[in-house]
Amino acid sequence: LSRAAVVYLAWHYTGQAWGMMASFAHLDGLRVEPGERRLFRLSLRIMLVWHVAWLLEGEEAGGFEYVLTGAYQAASVAMVGAIALGLIGFARVRRRTGALPPLRFSVPWIALVVWYALIARYPVAILWVQLAHCLQYLSFPFRVEKNRRAVRADKTALSDGAVLALYYVALVVAGYGIFEFFPLQVAQAIGPWDPGHRIGHHFQVGFIALLNIHHYVIDQVAWKLRDPQVRQELFAHVAPG
Repeated sequence: LSRAAVVYLAWHYTGQAWGMMASFAHLDGLRVEPGERRLFRLSLRIMLVWHVAWLLEGEEAGGFEYVLTGAYQAASVAMVGAIALGLIGFARVRRRTGALPPLRFSVPWIALVVWYALIARYPVAILWVQLAHCLQYLSFPFRVEKNRRAVRADKTALSDGAVLALYYVALVVAGYGIFEFFPLQVAQAIGPWDPGHRIGHHFQVGFIALLNIHHYVIDQVAWKLRDPQVRQELFAHVAPG
């Protein structure tokens, strides 16, 4: 389950990065030509491979750990190509339009490069990368909720900022309950039969992996920009009806 979550996490990060780039390009009236799109997507796919190789490097592999190490080293070399492909894509956009690509279009790609460089040097920084990713993407569900409120013509006294704050607090509380409190209660309940805490540890790891996989699957469905309903709710503020 953990390894499946690892692969899906890499797909999740890189896929959402492209989704953000496409969304901001639309908002800024920037048409991304097919050749430019292929450069950006290929760049992100190479980053996906690096992410998986980074997470699996050092894992037990029945005596074949050197294969994982070699894969990580090869993926690290390929990352140079990934960065080059992305920069070429931005350069082509600039040459075609005569202006630098909009900053918010560029930031999701730049953020991934910075995050991966950071965790390659300091692996424990993955916690901060996950938090940064969550904050970066939070604007999308908030925009959908804001557009829905506008359609419903909500007359509540709460401002959009207050609604966002309440959502955020609710997510933090729910996260604590799901990821910390519940697994701890299970571990304590089975403690008498699990003196080495192995069962409790494996339960917590597996439980969190299942939650993450569920998260990635739901996101993959909920944020399909090619879905007319998703586009309508996300962009209702710029294209009513």
